[in-house]
Amino acid sequence: MMSSHRRSWWQRLHIDVPLLLGLLALLGVSLVVLYSASGMHPESQVDQAVMATREAVFPHRADRLNRREDADNAVEVAAFRHTVTMRAEHDSRQALVRALHMADDIAKLFPISPNVYDAFCVSERELFVPQGMALHAYKLDALPLASNQWISSPLTVAKMTEALTCKGADSVLEIGCGSGYQALILSKLIRRVFTIERIERLLKEAKERFKVLGVTNIHTRYDDGQNGWREFAPYDRILFSASTPEVPQKLFEQLKIGGILVAPIEKGHKQIITRFIKTQEGIHKEALDECLFVPVKDGREY
Repeated sequence: MMSSHRRSWWQRLHIDVPLLLGLLALLGVSLVVLYSASGMHPESQVDQAVMATREAVFPHRADRLNRREDADNAVEVAAFRHTVTMRAEHDSRQALVRALHMADDIAKLFPISPNVYDAFCVSERELFVPQGMALHAYKLDALPLASNQWISSPLTVAKMTEALTCKGADSVLEIGCGSGYQALILSKLIRRVFTIERIERLLKEAKERFKVLGVTNIHTRYDDGQNGWREFAPYDRILFSASTPEVPQKLFEQLKIGGILVAPIEKGHKQIITRFIKTQEGIHKEALDECLFVPVKDGREY
């Protein structure tokens, strides 16, 4: 007769036999239900059911398996990130090729300087257009944004940028950040860019784009741009990116002597890109070209 202190092998393993039998029965029923209700391969269903049973009966072993799988997953994640990075770099190269072609299209219609041409070539406009419009990002068209705003035509951006005469400028204040594309172009040409946007949603989106691109010389402010940004004044250049009957005097006060301000000035039913040069004697202005911008508005908007 077997002594009472000798236990069967399943008792020594601390396995609850009734529980095990119940789980095995549940496994069988689960396989039938899963196989009939899904299109999964039977072997995949067996694997999932076995893993569920294993975790219920051997929880500590399951933990060890999970830790090992986590280590394996870390390798897979690293490989995946590498693949994504390579794909992103590939997509970026493709975008820059399209940006170069767009710069060529601009140059065919409007004479742009080499430094402005280069700025367009290294700026991915598709990151600044609404989702679903990436295919139109490198066409010379204005595109709609949120809050009844628009991202200007690349041709208009080129004209406004050229009118600023960026060479030699150290700081520029932009009134009306919008999508942030104009500020990005300016950041390739001028060391310090300060941009103000009255619509908080647009500004948040623009800031996120700058962050993704790793741009660090663009400084943003949520405010009515007609007040300017006195903290960092005076500026070498000021760009007013909204149509207005006249430029607020506050902005001329924040412009350096010898500085240039460019704005779309409303003249009847037209808008004219106008360049203002501040001198010791006063403000000299020059009408340059027709354009189309949304009209300036007062105050802030959420």
